[in-house]
Amino acid sequence: MTTGLPRGWSVAKLGECCATVEKVDPRKYPDTSFDYIDIGGIEPGSGRIEVTKRLRGRDAPSRARQLVRAGDVILSTVRTYQRKTAIVPESLDGAIASTGFCVLRPHRGVDSRFVLHQLLDNRFVERLSEKQSGTSYPAVRDRDVRAMGIRLAPEVEQRRIVAAIEEHYSRLDAAERALVAADHRLHALYRSVAVDAFDRPDWDWTTLGEIAEAASR
Repeated sequence: MTTGLPRGWSVAKLGECCATVEKVDPRKYPDTSFDYIDIGGIEPGSGRIEVTKRLRGRDAPSRARQLVRAGDVILSTVRTYQRKTAIVPESLDGAIASTGFCVLRPHRGVDSRFVLHQLLDNRFVERLSEKQSGTSYPAVRDRDVRAMGIRLAPEVEQRRIVAAIEEHYSRLDAAERALVAADHRLHALYRSVAVDAFDRPDWDWTTLGEIAEAASR
């Protein structure tokens, strides 16, 4: 047993538990369309890809080079403190990602979501951010990411932990939606009260000019 870890757990470098991915050049197929995943399409800290672009090969940017598959974990190597890390969903299987990502394809027995949650952990982000170089465009290299260690649990335990984390997030999302709905109801009530207070049929209408003078400066 690794010191400080539960029985059956271990520490592994990302490069040891995740494979590399195929590099492609979509410009070789100018009439073929593809989904392009850029760093700007990742919602920080959410683990989700929110926006993609549908492009033809002839319009592919020079950074569109990494062929991704469902279950791949993509981590932005630029400004890593922004936590732009996500899992590729089934709907984007076969998409092409920017070279601004380090693409991690977990080996059999390693749950993508288990990896994702560790990469989004503040402690991991802080350790990785320390490896950034550059001032106007701080970034890490792929090999910096792959040299980072994560904790690995037995596969069944990975799934149990992921289920518990996602249940917690689901409750937080539900609470946030309830707060937004309550805020909308409060504003609607305020408007209703204001209308009831001032929309009186027995009141006379006038203009501000008739009841007030403009203040001179």
